[in-house]
Amino acid sequence: MCELPDFLPPILVVDGIWEERLVELYEIFKRDFVYNACYYEGRKITFKRTSTINEKEDGFWHLISYENKVEGRIPDFKRAKRLSWVKAVIENHGHSEIKDFDYLEATEDVRKYLWLENHDFVVILEEYRNRQRFFLVTAFHLSGPYKRKDLEKKYEKRII
Repeated sequence: MCELPDFLPPILVVDGIWEERLVELYEIFKRDFVYNACYYEGRKITFKRTSTINEKEDGFWHLISYENKVEGRIPDFKRAKRLSWVKAVIENHGHSEIKDFDYLEATEDVRKYLWLENHDFVVILEEYRNRQRFFLVTAFHLSGPYKRKDLEKKYEKRII
């Protein structure tokens, strides 16, 4: 792995008692997206505000966990460790280390990928139809070569 770019905060520590880490992670999420707005190219980033788990926004859970069809949302420690990277990547999308591209999904939705390739991390946004805001879909650490290959293919087929 390469040295972290200056705009990225250090990776968070999520060892120990998960419930305690969860409180800390949620405070970071609120700081970055609830109490202070986040913007991409001058347009506000929104997130899913419904609360289906522990009275915390679904947008939060998409940044620290993954969906298991049997068990529901399960903590993803690699995602959680990089929670503070999400806003930093969005707000520094023009940095040379970030591949910023649009991709037409099979659903016909266009999604924006902000890929910090050298650190296997991606943030995914979707532009609202009115083009005035973006929706924060998710962000995650690429776990394994399959995910990286998938993202490389999307980059090759990006909308230009």
